Amino acid sequence: MLLAHPRFHLHFTPTYSSWLNEVERWFAELRRR
Repeated sequence: MLLAHPRFHLHFTPTYSSWLNEVERWFAELRRR
């Protein structure tokens, strides 16, 4: 997963926020199961 790349955390951009929203949705799906 992208979280395994420390370099990824250096890029705090609007794109990162959008990606974070996707992750939030993904975790929400996991919690429903």
